[in-house]
Amino acid sequence: MIELRNEQQLARAIERAKEIKPRVKFITFGQYHVQGSTGGFYIVTCFKRNGIRIADCDCVAGMRNKPCFHAVAAASLHSGIASMR
Repeated sequence: MIELRNEQQLARAIERAKEIKPRVKFITFGQYHVQGSTGGFYIVTCFKRNGIRIADCDCVAGMRNKPCFHAVAAASLHSGIASMR
């Protein structure tokens, strides 16, 4: 699980997401499939716990609790959808 609040780590993940431009597929509110750099897909779950935004990605970086571009890409879509609810 990745807490989306470390600005430096998030900045690197955001830059990587901008570079790769992964495809994000909406599954249900809070759950997304995000394409990786080699074409495979990862599952990202976005939610809040005690007011902290969290993204959980099943990629190697995500399983090591490191911000990944999959989580950032999914969180971007998630924020947009949440703002319309």
